Amino acid sequence: MAECQQFNFTMNKRLIPLLLPFILLILNELVLFYPKLIFVFVVFGMLLILLSVKLLAEGLKNKSWLFFSILPILLYFSFSLYAALLFNPLAIQAVRFLSAALIFYYFKNLYYYLISEDESRLIKLDSFSATVGFLIMFASFSSIYILPLFVRLKLDIMLLIVLPLTCFLFLQPFIFSYLKIKNNLPIIFTNTLIMVQMSWLFSLLPLNSNVLGLLSALTYYLLLIVTRLSLKGSLNRHNLKWPLILVIVALFALLLSARWL
Repeated sequence: MAECQQFNFTMNKRLIPLLLPFILLILNELVLFYPKLIFVFVVFGMLLILLSVKLLAEGLKNKSWLFFSILPILLYFSFSLYAALLFNPLAIQAVRFLSAALIFYYFKNLYYYLISEDESRLIKLDSFSATVGFLIMFASFSSIYILPLFVRLKLDIMLLIVLPLTCFLFLQPFIFSYLKIKNNLPIIFTNTLIMVQMSWLFSLLPLNSNVLGLLSALTYYLLLIVTRLSLKGSLNRHNLKWPLILVIVALFALLLSARWL
């Protein structure tokens, strides 16, 4: 009987990666009909993500379960906000479906890591956090750069608002790589301050919000690569060459094709 109950409980957990992205997608679609309740839907979605991670980790004595909820919450929040500020219906739906697909991928791997103790899934989550962190940065800062057109807040204040978000994103590699966070807090805070300062400098450029968001995302990517290589003791010219070339090429292509004022 106990084994049967354990089996049913595990099967119920298996439904979380399937149902959660679908529910979050529905919440985003409801914004089309009730736009004034957007923050209610977003907060409810974030609470569902938190509860889902808690349920997956229940009974596993995993004290870090709360940290595993940070990335999907930031992903859902940033993509929901970015989609709400878009005008193209196809772009809006694309962002929402991408958000649901990424959350499904995250929770599928998190499920196998927590339930089956598959360590290879943690490696996938580590790589995923770097990629999705870039997308979160783009969505967040693109939204921040355009929000002053809708709300009466100065851009300087709004950049300070995203400071915790930036700090959490730089925190993710330490969670998935089993690195001690306390020993590396100076690195996290330094990267966060550099990120905010560079984003403020980008705001002085006469570029549209999406281009500015990409510049901020590229800055995050470069800082993250340097940090990861440094922590692994492999920060050298050879390992840094290709990421640096990639960022420079993307930067030039972005600026040459950007739409100026």
